[in-house]
Amino acid sequence: TAGTTYIGNDNGNDDSRYDYFSVTASSNTMTVSLSHVSALASASDFYVTVYDSSGNTIDSFDALDGVSNEIERWVTSGASYYIRVDHAYAGEYKYKVTATF
Repeated sequence: TAGTTYIGNDNGNDDSRYDYFSVTASSNTMTVSLSHVSALASASDFYVTVYDSSGNTIDSFDALDGVSNEIERWVTSGASYYIRVDHAYAGEYKYKVTATF
């Protein structure tokens, strides 16, 4: 859901190295941001990839060493997009990812 903040992390088990989120664009500009929940997360690295509804990569960014990051890009209003967060190198630190339009 647009504007919703999702919190995720690697729980240390063999769950998966990726978390996926689906959003529907409500305007032609989308901002995807990832922030670290803990200020002590200096050893955590997250890699974010944004896909269109056909599975094509439209953008990506990273949030390394506990430093938050974001991207802004043009999208098609009404279209679905998928956000993948790779947390394999984040230890058990949590993150917040948000998509706003």
